[in-house]
Amino acid sequence: MPEEKAIKSLNRKYLIGYMLVNYLIFGIFSRLFVLKFEDMKSLVEKSMSPEHLIALVSIPLCVILEGMISSHFKHILVFLRFRNPLPSYRAFSLVALKDHRIDMKKVKTLFSSQIPIDPEEQNNAWYPMYRRHSSKLIVYQAHKSFLLTRDLSALTFILFPAFLFAHLIFGTDPIKILSHVGLLLFILVCTILASQNYGKRFVANVIVEELSPGDEV
Repeated sequence: MPEEKAIKSLNRKYLIGYMLVNYLIFGIFSRLFVLKFEDMKSLVEKSMSPEHLIALVSIPLCVILEGMISSHFKHILVFLRFRNPLPSYRAFSLVALKDHRIDMKKVKTLFSSQIPIDPEEQNNAWYPMYRRHSSKLIVYQAHKSFLLTRDLSALTFILFPAFLFAHLIFGTDPIKILSHVGLLLFILVCTILASQNYGKRFVANVIVEELSPGDEV
């Protein structure tokens, strides 16, 4: 999907920024970042030791690893479904029904017989609509937000073992480790919920544009 690749490229800077913020948080919890000048020498020596260097390098590598994870796995993580996780597979049986902007009587006129019920058929019917309206502002913005929050969810999921490993190597206080893990868990839940909402909105916005392509919503 060319549009998805272009959007992901634009979103990459936000993922890198998010990674840097998490790196700073890790530094605070692990006391990697210190303010006292006399501690700087020991800090440099500690950071450059092989085991600590491996721990530090493993964290930014998470951004690369996130890019290697398949979209399907990310969708499973976000929507908590192993089969047909994307909301486009429930575009007309669930998403459209729950969106106040969508008149189901008008939706019926889009099909020669009846509204698709089978998940595969729903996705196959929705996708051409998306192709027709992918450049519309409300579709593009929802798609961009969905991909960003989806990738943030995947990155946060990867950060769990990376930061845990780094904290253990640096000998971080257990209470601070739990605090950081708890923070990551909170962020993961928030990004998953946001991604679910943006994903459903993305699917619904496509249908809205299909029903009223000339209207602003």
